[in-house]
Amino acid sequence: MSALFGVLRPSRRAGAGSLRALRLGGNTLGTEGLRVLCEGCDLLELRELELKKTKLEGVGVASASASCVAGALMGGAFPRLTELDLRENALGLEGMGMLLVAK
Repeated sequence: MSALFGVLRPSRRAGAGSLRALRLGGNTLGTEGLRVLCEGCDLLELRELELKKTKLEGVGVASASASCVAGALMGGAFPRLTELDLRENALGLEGMGMLLVAK
């Protein structure tokens, strides 16, 4: 994760609009990795970027992970997000419900 944030920091400094899509699908982030990603994005103030698509399909997250994503969405961490791909994860009905309420 530290390598990812090392890439994102220069993108943020380059100004708004330099990062439009984040594709991490197929990586084994798991619940802890997704939590770190959500918290890290909030700390880096990525609200300034024009991140519109986030692809996290098949990253090994479960229902409990939905709460950190929902929290990030409700907290305004991704104001321009139009596509969030979480397919092939075990979010279940509870997790999907949290995400629907958040956006």
